[in-house]
Amino acid sequence: MALTENRLIKLSIYLTAVFAFFSICFGLFTDAKAIIFDGLFSLIGMVLSIASIFALRFIRKPEDQVLPYGRAHFEPFIILIQCLVIIFLCLYSLITATLDFMHGGRIVDLNVAIVFLIFSTLGSLVIWLYFRKQAVRVSSEFVRIEALEWQMGTFLSIAILVGMLIAFVLDWLGFHAVVPFVDPTLVILASLIFLVEPIKTGIRNLKELLLFAPEDDVEITTKALVQEIVVNKNFLEVKSHIAKTGKYHLIEIDFLLPEGYPLRSVDELDLIRAEVYDGIKNKNNNLWLTISFTAQRKWML
Repeated sequence: MALTENRLIKLSIYLTAVFAFFSICFGLFTDAKAIIFDGLFSLIGMVLSIASIFALRFIRKPEDQVLPYGRAHFEPFIILIQCLVIIFLCLYSLITATLDFMHGGRIVDLNVAIVFLIFSTLGSLVIWLYFRKQAVRVSSEFVRIEALEWQMGTFLSIAILVGMLIAFVLDWLGFHAVVPFVDPTLVILASLIFLVEPIKTGIRNLKELLLFAPEDDVEITTKALVQEIVVNKNFLEVKSHIAKTGKYHLIEIDFLLPEGYPLRSVDELDLIRAEVYDGIKNKNNNLWLTISFTAQRKWML
């Protein structure tokens, strides 16, 4: 049976808890801050996933007198907070690893660390690929964030594993003085690399929160469609306002008709509304669509 958005997030929470527990335990046992960072990253991801569960329940409630436009706009706000938490974790790890590097590095139990990292990397890889596929199936930004966290966790485990193998080889070759610097170097590199995606995702959701034009297929299709209607119906002008928040596209369209435009009934206008809706619903069926007609330019918002 295919899992729903809510159940997928719960599954991610359970799996993340297991990975976080073992990563932190093995990191403390081997004195590897890179592995501890991996575990903390998983732990933060679990907390954010729990927040996503409550957010989904809140967002899916219907509009009411307090929130007459629904709760979709809370989705980019919550995801933005998640991104800021991940950014904070990366910056904190970057600073502490830099301090470790400046103070002579850290000695790590390489044998135990490498064995753990092999199993951790394989497990993370399988889970990431699963959630990436499910995010496409359910078309959910929250599940996509879960997949992103598992992707970052997988890449982090791979990077740490490769680094530990390099440290093992260097130690075997007799470069003992270099080995303590491998662990903080790995954390520094991982922190810098993992800052990129949360920043990009955070900026995208900040734009949604501020109702920036989405510059996506819905906007392109809508603008082309309404211009075609203006030409075919001999209207004077059209003005459209398009924004995206969460899953929803907020679309407002104002057609300017000539004075005395011949209309037999309101049904003609409803047919135009249906034409617009039918033309864009295949791009996103979650629409807040408002279409108005006026013969006075001042009413075009």
